[in-house]
Amino acid sequence: MIVSITRAALAAVVVLALVHVAHAELKPEDVKACNDEAKAMVQKGAASPATPEPTAKDERRAAESRGGGVSASPSEDPQVEGIDREGAKSPLYQAAYRSCMRRNGY
Repeated sequence: MIVSITRAALAAVVVLALVHVAHAELKPEDVKACNDEAKAMVQKGAASPATPEPTAKDERRAAESRGGGVSASPSEDPQVEGIDREGAKSPLYQAAYRSCMRRNGY
């Protein structure tokens, strides 16, 4: 039992360390490229087969952004860090941005 608790604690520390490293290495050029890509995806519209499908979290964050609320913090979802504030109002933009950030290793 103690071994499994220790393993679980170690796994949690490793995951947190990896999230911290990814967060610390956010590159401005990746943020710009992903914002540009997300903007282009929104302009193409949801009918494009390459456009990622928005999740429930994308819908929630977009609604919060439109309402003036605070969207996801980096600790909640590092894949939305650096997202354009206007773009964040669209769930489609959020899905495209997250997809781009994920491809870039975030």
